[in-house]
Amino acid sequence: MGSVRRGWAIVVDATYGWMNDDAMSMAASIAFYTIFSLAPLAILVIALAGLVFGDEAARGALIDQLTALVGHDAGQTLQDLIARAGAKETGIVASIIGIGTILVGATTVFVELQAGLNRIWRVAAPQESTITWLVRVRLKALALIGAIGFLLIVSLVVSAGLAAAGRWASAYLPAMPSLLWLFDVLVSWTVLTGLFALIYRILPDAYIRWADVWLGAAVNAFLFAVGKFLIGFYIATSGVVTVYGAAGSFVLILLWVYYSAVIFLFGAELTRAYSERSGSRARLPGLKPEAGPGVGEGATVRSSRVPESSGSAVP
Repeated sequence: MGSVRRGWAIVVDATYGWMNDDAMSMAASIAFYTIFSLAPLAILVIALAGLVFGDEAARGALIDQLTALVGHDAGQTLQDLIARAGAKETGIVASIIGIGTILVGATTVFVELQAGLNRIWRVAAPQESTITWLVRVRLKALALIGAIGFLLIVSLVVSAGLAAAGRWASAYLPAMPSLLWLFDVLVSWTVLTGLFALIYRILPDAYIRWADVWLGAAVNAFLFAVGKFLIGFYIATSGVVTVYGAAGSFVLILLWVYYSAVIFLFGAELTRAYSERSGSRARLPGLKPEAGPGVGEGATVRSSRVPESSGSAVP
């Protein structure tokens, strides 16, 4: 019973923090930067995974994953966007400018993600120079992009193994394809959990223990998978594609990115609430559970605020 009460208190605390931090507005800002970072980010991830499997295999795997999330039409739009953004430049100067543009574009969304996470963790404005801060944040972003590339490689290896096992087992064990599908879903959830845990652990300027990030990362990965069905249901019942006509595919991508940002921030709030109530920060002074307005007992009230200047991304 005590565990249920403690778990409920964590959820209530996270919900109160999510509302208090105006997560919907932060998610809109993150979604805006993500739209412009999608193509360069995909190019870098494909380049990293392509070192092992080749560019075509890596590109196909990434497009398949994106299409499974946003649908065929929006997936085709993303494929065209990535293809145009990845067109090779001619000349040394143009190539250098192109590479620089890709690096800046791919890492910009992580700057905005860090701003949101710092606000959730109540991190004060950085004392270092703006240039030093920008370089440090973008180096973190590149490290995370490398991790995403590695996870794509893992996904490719697992998918290839499951496909081979499915072809072999289908002739002998009729129920095996269903078990392999379930295993594939579990692997995908595990990979997403690892990715979100990395972001929650590395990106904020606060010190966060690994033990604190797994609950928020696991819940976020689950909601991320559920979002595929929620967005599909919304599209089927709202007629949003018909209303926006030719821009329908772009609207679908924007909807998915915004939903992903919303649940990402809730996962961060859940991580913070768990850390302060049951994790490494539970015994720190100044974090007293109090009743939050409108949410009932169990919300942690934190009076310190992050200056607004630290909440905006720098392209």
